[in-house]
Amino acid sequence: MSKSIASQLAGLPSQCLRCQRMGSYRVVNICEPCLQQIPRTENSCRRCGTPTQRPQKICGKCINKAVWIDQTLIACPYSTPLNSWIPALKDNRRLEFAPVLQQLLLEQALGELDTKIDWILPMPIHWSRRLTRGFNQSEILAKPLEQALGSQINKRLLARNRRVRSQRNLNRRQRLRNQRGSFYIPTKEAEKLRDRNILLVEDILTTGATAEQAAKTLKLGQAKTVTLVAVARTPQPNSF
Repeated sequence: MSKSIASQLAGLPSQCLRCQRMGSYRVVNICEPCLQQIPRTENSCRRCGTPTQRPQKICGKCINKAVWIDQTLIACPYSTPLNSWIPALKDNRRLEFAPVLQQLLLEQALGELDTKIDWILPMPIHWSRRLTRGFNQSEILAKPLEQALGSQINKRLLARNRRVRSQRNLNRRQRLRNQRGSFYIPTKEAEKLRDRNILLVEDILTTGATAEQAAKTLKLGQAKTVTLVAVARTPQPNSF
């Protein structure tokens, strides 16, 4: 897919996913009023993206522990309508939801990113999951970032070592254990990572266990910085 879905369809009449009105919209499949009504993340920790009560750079948990992610950008809370739109794209191949999700991700990255990015990395999925699903949703979401940031998407720098079991109903500690050792950097790609600033793209952040393991692998591979951008974050689950 050489262009983003949104850019391919820009200017064509479409039906708004929320109010069902037809029109030619700036973002395909959603009118401007409905786009602006989608809840956005307001205050959150710069490191982990956890919502906070007031503006602050780093939350108390991140001050007191080592973290592998330098900056986390979350566009929206995982609430209506995103809690139905993201699974529709991810699990049911409903590509009509992609343009608005791309736009939310793009706005967050352009508005808050504080590092010049060398490589954009969609969160990789195991080949067997890609075969079942037919695509990697993070690759679709990341596409508009290439032109906007002047950086290339690289699908080869980070790879899945194994397929992890489903993380639904797992707490943070279990998710961390489940993800341990699940990523690797292919030997022939390793030099491209050295001293580079990486933007890791994800659809949903839950406990952050997957992103943390991915970032750890990149940092151990001598990446200079790792920034995570995600469309949405679920309410913070219990740690135990």
